[in-house]
Amino acid sequence: MTNKDEKIKSSIIKAAENLFQKYGINKTTMEDIAKESRKAKSTLYYYFKNKEEIFDAVLIKEMNEIFQIVKDAVSVEKDFEGKMRAYVITDLREIKKRVNLYSIVKSEIVYDEHFIKKFRESFDTRDVNFITEIIEYGVKNQELRPLTDDEIKTLSHIILIAFRSIELDLFIEHKFLNDDEKIDSLLNILYYGIKK
Repeated sequence: MTNKDEKIKSSIIKAAENLFQKYGINKTTMEDIAKESRKAKSTLYYYFKNKEEIFDAVLIKEMNEIFQIVKDAVSVEKDFEGKMRAYVITDLREIKKRVNLYSIVKSEIVYDEHFIKKFRESFDTRDVNFITEIIEYGVKNQELRPLTDDEIKTLSHIILIAFRSIELDLFIEHKFLNDDEKIDSLLNILYYGIKK
């Protein structure tokens, strides 16, 4: 795909993102997206099969942005505890922002298990690998007891499952929105439960 194609796709995604935030998926049409992006409807169909595929692209863009913000926050921390706190708190803070932006969309997709499963699975490997790097950093710096590769892999999956559950509660029921104490408690249990 050429640079020009990427720019066109990006402008379509940005226009759709604005419309989905204002009106939701159901009330936004391909015509609306074409008008907002100042592109012909045929151009939209050249790059995307339908509105749902555009929404998938918007969501992938959002998830990639969150991941980059989280990575940046983790990278400045110097110890395992700081890195884990940065991972969890930054991730939840960024999800909270998007929940507020997409409040209309949330009501349209919240109980679509296929939709939620598709996107969770597509990013799980990346997130498990990232958590694994954080744990390996803690082991290498002797902040955590020695762990085998299998133990690190298992622990990474457990941590991801725990935080995915919190994300889902945050997305569906607005739990943990302003409860830093619960998050700190969870992080303390994680950290002091496996600390050397």
